[in-house]
Amino acid sequence: MNHSYTVLYEDIKLRSLEEKDIEKVRNWRNLEWARTSFLNADIISQEQQLAWYQKYIKKENDLMFVIEWGGMDIGIVALYNIDYTKSIAEFGRLLIGEPLARGKGIGKKVVKAICNFGFNEIKIETIVLEVLESNSYATKIYLDAGFNCKDKYLTVGKTIYKMEIQKGAIDG
Repeated sequence: MNHSYTVLYEDIKLRSLEEKDIEKVRNWRNLEWARTSFLNADIISQEQQLAWYQKYIKKENDLMFVIEWGGMDIGIVALYNIDYTKSIAEFGRLLIGEPLARGKGIGKKVVKAICNFGFNEIKIETIVLEVLESNSYATKIYLDAGFNCKDKYLTVGKTIYKMEIQKGAIDG
C-alpha cells in the first residue's frame, strides 16, 4: 500500500508515519494521561513498537500520519481497517502528544483533515470510530466535527461509543 501521503489543512500538516517517528510516537503513547484514553493502557516497549511498525508497513488497509503544527511534530492519527469494497474506514489513534499543542483546537482540525482525505483522496463513503465514554474531550471533538453516535456498549469494564460520519457530512 502507498504509505506516502501528505495532507494539508489550515495550519496543520499530516504526513505519513516513518520509522524515524516511532520512538517519539511510543513516548507520546506511554504518557500516563494518554494511556488512559486507549482501550489498551499498557506501557509499550521499544521492541513492541518496532514489531508493530514492521507489521504496519506491510498492511494494505492502514494509514498512519504524524501531525505537524508550527513546524514541529505534535501527534498522530490514522485511518485503518480500510475496506475499499464496502467504502468504509475506521478513524483512530488520534493523540496530540506535545503539551504545548493541546487545547488549541488542533484535534478538530485533524479530524476534519483526515475525514476529507478519506472521502476525497481514497474515496471512502463512511468513517467509523470508537471512543471511550470517559474521554469526553475526544467525544466532543468528534461530535463537533460531524460524527453521530450510533451505539454504546461495554467491554473490559469500559463503556465505548461507536460513532460514524458519512461523506458530505463533514463541515470544512
